[in-house]
Amino acid sequence: TRLETGVRRDGWDIHIDVALPAGGKLYLSVNLPFTLKALEKLCEEFRDYRFSLGKTAGGLDIPAFRFGTGKRAIWLQANQHVTEIGGCYVLWSLMRELVKPETDLKDFSFFVVPSISVDKMIGDGHYPELKVDINRDWLEFHQPETKAISSYIRSLAENGYTMLVMTDMHNGWCRPEDSGGNITEYNHGFIDNEYWERRVKYTRAVLAALDYENPEKIWWHDRSVPRTFERYGSETYKAYSSTYEFSRFQLWDREKGAYVPISQEGLMKIGRQYAKFLLSYDF
Repeated sequence: TRLETGVRRDGWDIHIDVALPAGGKLYLSVNLPFTLKALEKLCEEFRDYRFSLGKTAGGLDIPAFRFGTGKRAIWLQANQHVTEIGGCYVLWSLMRELVKPETDLKDFSFFVVPSISVDKMIGDGHYPELKVDINRDWLEFHQPETKAISSYIRSLAENGYTMLVMTDMHNGWCRPEDSGGNITEYNHGFIDNEYWERRVKYTRAVLAALDYENPEKIWWHDRSVPRTFERYGSETYKAYSSTYEFSRFQLWDREKGAYVPISQEGLMKIGRQYAKFLLSYDF
């Protein structure tokens, strides 16, 4: 139920007055910031691995990073929606695992795009608003961001790369008694049986290996997904193409078997786990 609230500002303080019904509960979600300065810091840390995918609608560079030399490609991206920042921290931590001397990448090439909506990270209103939701533009490719990414992935495929994994990271909305997070997966019947079985096995392995979500938290699509990156990766390349919806306020702790409050440290831990999982999974 949406409640009436009153908001007032007093200097640096924000006061929010909420009227709850009898016995009601109040859930507060506070977004962790991932700022333009954070993106610049990340770009500097991995400058030796950086390349440009192209330009945003506002003419800004879309930074991307490549690790490894193998023909088995893993594509990881985040921040299509600029307020959904969980994946930014996950990928930052994952990148740190990939550059460790002991990491063997001779069979793999990791392509990482930590933030797609770079325009939206500029808060002064100078750059144009996106005319469409980027995550609904993966069939018609109106936006320069989707055009640049799809063009680069197509060039990889044309040059003999196999798109093994294509992961898109978001943040799910908070819901009472629910974390708001999940991994999206197709219901049986919307893709061929062999592909469906491989995908579900992979998705369950991800949930079992990461402090991400309760191992049962798969969101099953009842229909073909409209114009999302997941649909694009699934239909075009038959990759393990999924949307990871991180909760905005809690993460699953496998050791405790319960949810714990979300934190930057927790997201970075998932990044380390995810890197190790991808490098060890039997594709």
